[in-house]
Amino acid sequence: ARRRGESANQLSANRLYPNPTNDVAVLEFWSENVGDVQLKIAGIQGIQSERQVSAMKGLNTVAISLKNFPAGVYWVSLQNDQTIETLRLVKLD
Repeated sequence: ARRRGESANQLSANRLYPNPTNDVAVLEFWSENVGDVQLKIAGIQGIQSERQVSAMKGLNTVAISLKNFPAGVYWVSLQNDQTIETLRLVKLD
């Protein structure tokens, strides 16, 4: 349970575009708080990429490069200590 004065550290992945993509996609997400979030990209081969992203309170955007990734379906996950959001991303040849 939250104490009075604490806000939920919620994340909400709004958009992932263009999808499908040939190279770079943009992830738009909303964060209730300032802080680091974990960005993971996973495909059938397992986790392909993992990095920390600094989130500001409100709407955030981050570019995701798939330049060196083979064509296929990937799962883009954004995670903080309370929330995991996952979106599907298709990489074309």
